[in-house]
Amino acid sequence: MFVGDGQGRAALLSLARELGIENRVILAGFHSDPTPFYQTADLFALSSNYEGFGNVIVEAMACGTPVVSTDCPSGPAEILDQGRYGRLVPVGDVNAMTTAFSAALDEPTDTERLRARAADFHPTRAAKAYLNQLNI
Repeated sequence: MFVGDGQGRAALLSLARELGIENRVILAGFHSDPTPFYQTADLFALSSNYEGFGNVIVEAMACGTPVVSTDCPSGPAEILDQGRYGRLVPVGDVNAMTTAFSAALDEPTDTERLRARAADFHPTRAAKAYLNQLNI
């Protein structure tokens, strides 16, 4: 399932048809509140080449959803604490991503641990940490 809209929608549909899996692919479109999707997902995947922060990772973890992400610049490794809270794979490594999906789906998920880590990024907590770094 893909949540969101963008220029790649037509290409995803075409690829699904080409692979013969169009009846198993859902393009849910844009939703202002993606929480229900996180709550019902078995896994959240982020395959970015670059992220500004990766807020979607925090949102997934806040719902207790396990995460597999590319280890792209700016965010995923820091949020997932170098892989302690989710799986990181090299950017562009499809085989590593597939292996990480299987491994994540095969192991039990500590949803409370994921939720606790997501809470570290709550705006109030983040602002306090930032101010502490500035000695304010």
